Amino acid sequence: MKNFLDIVRSRGMCHQATPDIDNIFTTNPDPSSIKGYLGIDLTASSLHIGHLIVLNLIYHFLQAGHTAYIVLGGGTTKIGDPSGRNKERPTLERKKLQENLQSIQIQLRKLLGSKIKIINNNDWLGSLTIFDFFDEVGRHFTLNYLSQKELVKRSKEHISYAEASYALLQGYDFYHLFSKKSVQIQFGGSDQWGNILTGSRLINRKTGKKSHILTVPLLTKEDGSKFSKSEKGTIWLDSKQTSPLDLLQTIINWSDQFFVTALPLLTTYSMEKISDIIKKHQSSPHIRYGQSSLASNIMERLYKKEVVEDSFLLSKWLYQTKTMEEINCWSEEQRKRLFALLPHTLYTPKMICPNIVSFLVKSQIFTSLREGREIMRQGGIEINKKIEKNPEQSLELLWYKQRYILVRKKKKFFLIEKKI
Repeated sequence: MKNFLDIVRSRGMCHQATPDIDNIFTTNPDPSSIKGYLGIDLTASSLHIGHLIVLNLIYHFLQAGHTAYIVLGGGTTKIGDPSGRNKERPTLERKKLQENLQSIQIQLRKLLGSKIKIINNNDWLGSLTIFDFFDEVGRHFTLNYLSQKELVKRSKEHISYAEASYALLQGYDFYHLFSKKSVQIQFGGSDQWGNILTGSRLINRKTGKKSHILTVPLLTKEDGSKFSKSEKGTIWLDSKQTSPLDLLQTIINWSDQFFVTALPLLTTYSMEKISDIIKKHQSSPHIRYGQSSLASNIMERLYKKEVVEDSFLLSKWLYQTKTMEEINCWSEEQRKRLFALLPHTLYTPKMICPNIVSFLVKSQIFTSLREGREIMRQGGIEINKKIEKNPEQSLELLWYKQRYILVRKKKKFFLIEKKI
């Protein structure tokens, strides 16, 4: 029978691990006594798609019967991880920090279920005095050790003493969990290896015992940049920040090569199921069965079944059909649900607009009449599935069934609905 490490290695989820980590899984008869944790900061109110690799690793860890903790950075986020940054993170207000914590907790429960143990490192860091910190942690590390950290070397002109100490606080998290909860393994992204190593070093210095690290590869886009909250075009897992339709369409547009790489990393499908999906996809690539299967697995863990089904139906109508007629087959209730997934403007008689371009400016689809006229005359706008080049066209002539106007600007759709 495959153990946890066999499973994650077969899925390409193990980027780097400490030597002898296999011994934990081959010599321990009680799976639940094998404990690991993942730390997540609270600088945003939502997880993003890049988190899914390490969260799926935690999923498989739990499925194997092991005990997993998620440590939310209620304490460390007050300082901020400088990794990959050239300026100090802004300080979050306590209210915002608490809101982020609650929001991310909800997402983690959706993705990992009730078995995951979620704790807040502010519970122990918040009561740690500066004297305790220097005694417990500071004396075990030299300034030379900190200065050799990649994140410090890269950011040394901008980094504050507080942020330079981030790795020490994160290291203390690992030591605290090791000593208080017998946690032997810390998980993280490959860019966190140095920070995590600090915790393992602290454990060894204070106890003489060995701990372990396992990192996952970072999810990188096809242009080589990583999926993260600091990058442009972040794909959030919160439906208020990235709509279910936008999440679906982003994945549908992934290349065949990219989705094959992403399937074992971002989904919970078995490797047998993944092999079947790839074979079926390769028989008719233009249908994009593989991308749809990948999106379905992610969305079913985040949203209600109805939202997933509606998103797929709406996507098909928006991007694959050439007329408005299909909406006539939808019930009024279904239509309301589907259109709620689109950016939506309600038109009222008080909104006096002499033509379509002025209305699109009022609806904030264009920033100005000049921009609107230019884009429309170049054929950059579709109205009700047809290119509309006349910016002076009367709004009254464009309503579908005297009720709807569907606008497409590049890859984005907007719905205008007349108040009845």
